[in-house]
Amino acid sequence: MFFIFLRILFLYKVNFFIVNKMQRILKTSEDGSSTVYSEQTGETYHSIHGAYTESMHVFINNGLSLVKSNKINVLEIGFGTGLNAWLSYIYAINKGLEISYDAYELYPLPFSLVNLLTYKDIYPEKQEKFELIHSVPWETTAKIDHNFYLSKKCSDITVCTFNGIYDMVYFDAFSPDSQPEMWTGKVFEKIFQDMNHEGILTTYCVKGIVKRALKEVGFKIEVLPGPPGKRHMLRAWKM
Repeated sequence: MFFIFLRILFLYKVNFFIVNKMQRILKTSEDGSSTVYSEQTGETYHSIHGAYTESMHVFINNGLSLVKSNKINVLEIGFGTGLNAWLSYIYAINKGLEISYDAYELYPLPFSLVNLLTYKDIYPEKQEKFELIHSVPWETTAKIDHNFYLSKKCSDITVCTFNGIYDMVYFDAFSPDSQPEMWTGKVFEKIFQDMNHEGILTTYCVKGIVKRALKEVGFKIEVLPGPPGKRHMLRAWKM
C-alpha cells in the first residue's frame, strides 16, 4: 500500500511539473466545463464564463449549423483543448453529416493536461472518440468515425499552406493583444482564398482591427450577440 501511495504521488508530481513547465493550468469555467489558463498569454483557451457554452454559441450554433451541405470541410485555427473538434464530431453524428476537419495548433497541450479535461463527459458513450481525437499523431489524417476525418497540423499559420477548400472556419486563436500576427489581413486573405463560396468564418473577437482586416480581404461581416460574459461575436461570409 505504501508503494502504491508513493507511485500515485510521483505521477501527480510529474503531471503537475509538466503542466506548469508548459505554463498552462487547468481551470473550471462557470458552466462546469474545463478550460485552460496560459500564463504565457495571460488568457484562457475558452471563456471562463463557460467553455462549452462559448464554443457551442460561437462555432456550432452561429457557424457550423448554417452550412448548407451534407459534406463539410472545416478549418480550425487553434486546436487547443480539442473542444471545438469534439463538439463538431458530436454535431456530425447527431445530424448525419460528413465532416473533414483540419486543425492547426503550434503549441499542443500535453496529454497530462488533456486527460484532466471534462469534455468527454458531454457525450460519455462516445468518450473513446474524444481520446482518439487527441491521440491522433500530428501531421497525419485519421478516421475518427465513419463520417468524421481529422487532420492535425503542428504548424505556424502565418507561413504554412492549407490543405483544402473550406466551408467553415473556426478562428479561435488567442486575442490580437497576445498574438497580433495571427489576426492580420495577410492571414485572413490566405483563409479567404481557401474557402468555398458562401463559406463562413466565426470568431469570438470583435476588435476593430479584426473587422477591418476581414472586410479588406472581401468578407461580409456580421456582429452578433456574444456568449455569456461577452457582448458580441463576429461572423464573416465569403460572398
